[in-house]
Amino acid sequence: MNGLSSNNAPDASVVKPHFIFGALSLLMLSLMIIMADSAMLGPYFDSKIIAITHMAVLGWAIMIVFGALYQLVPVVFETSLFSEKLAKITFYLSGLRIISLCYHWLLC
Repeated sequence: MNGLSSNNAPDASVVKPHFIFGALSLLMLSLMIIMADSAMLGPYFDSKIIAITHMAVLGWAIMIVFGALYQLVPVVFETSLFSEKLAKITFYLSGLRIISLCYHWLLC
């Protein structure tokens, strides 16, 4: 077995922002849970609970998954990404949308 070739791995500027955003989302998620003390005992469709859920799933889990996929898929399948610029654009757009979505739910 030849092992995995890392010649096709994307630049670190594609992968690192996903992990950094995921870590910051986890920190924000923890703060949101602490600040939503009484809302945690209420109905599941409370706006604070919805914001916490979206921050956990979209901000933390999905960003970590996409960061790992951008790193692993090109290495495992021995191909390069279609466009690193497109990967960066989708990161910034999704990050902005996740922040604005959770902010909106916190204000409701």
